[in-house]
Amino acid sequence: FNVQLAGQVSTELLDGIKSTEGVEIVTQVVEDNAYVKYRNDEMVVKLKGVENNFIDHHRMDSNITQGRLVLEEDGVSYALIARGVQNALSINRLSNMYALTFYYPKRQRTSGLNPANLTNQKIILPAGVYAIEKQYDMNYVFVPLDFALDLFDYGNRRTSLEIKVQNNHSIGDVKERLRG
Repeated sequence: FNVQLAGQVSTELLDGIKSTEGVEIVTQVVEDNAYVKYRNDEMVVKLKGVENNFIDHHRMDSNITQGRLVLEEDGVSYALIARGVQNALSINRLSNMYALTFYYPKRQRTSGLNPANLTNQKIILPAGVYAIEKQYDMNYVFVPLDFALDLFDYGNRRTSLEIKVQNNHSIGDVKERLRG
């Protein structure tokens, strides 16, 4: 289940959630709109930065339609793109030839009108394509948490935590323990 956050995440908060009976995995998440360009095509997507343990939730395992389910490997960051994003950006096949370039408005005041001074930019290679449901397939791109934090300049801010509950516990019981 997903817990929405409105600000900073502390080590104490994370440790408290992780030590709650029934909690198996806690994944830190940042999510925001970002502009992406791939070769000659561009669009606005929902960029979702997740910790590497996101893959351990096993929600994406059977949804990969092309490429591999990987966010980081050998120190290299990768993106998982939705099938609709793949089509809109005309990504015919995944290769190491072309990277996705993401742009996000800078938080601090900048001077001049040069667009390069107004946005943060980062590049990343696509590793896999997924298809889940229309809401996700039309505009979501998953990237490593550190990639998104750097692009968004979020610091310790997180937009949500995704919690996987152990098989022998109910989501309702775990939610109650977290409230108490």
